[in-house]
Amino acid sequence: MYKDRKTIYAGNIDFGHTVLKQYDISYSGDNVNPTTFSAGFQLAESMLKTEKSFIDSKYGFCIRHSGVREDYLVICYWANENECFIKVFIGYDSHWRPAVDESFCVWDLKIIWFERESYVKHVLSSTKQHSQQYLSDYFEQNEAV
Repeated sequence: MYKDRKTIYAGNIDFGHTVLKQYDISYSGDNVNPTTFSAGFQLAESMLKTEKSFIDSKYGFCIRHSGVREDYLVICYWANENECFIKVFIGYDSHWRPAVDESFCVWDLKIIWFERESYVKHVLSSTKQHSQQYLSDYFEQNEAV
């Protein structure tokens, strides 16, 4: 049965040349262990650093999701003005790889939808881009409902 999961905004990080808002979701409700995701970030950055869309991006968001059996690192970044590129990486027992037959899930979609709305409001709907407002606007759900 579906139950909401606690979602925490964990601050902004510099990811290469892109600023990402960082979120944590945990199946157990415990805090996410950041060191668990270090190798996932290293893999993601090594794979993305040559992609033109990533090279052209300035900001986005990421989700560190501790799941039932695996950990999921969802990297999302804005490029080509209005496109959201999404890359998913899977971690199991400290080994990370790009997603093959996996994707983001329903809990991640709450964040993705919020970020879409925030990006439209602060970046696309204004004659002057308000990147600072975008980067300081975040989703948080402190308790599982």
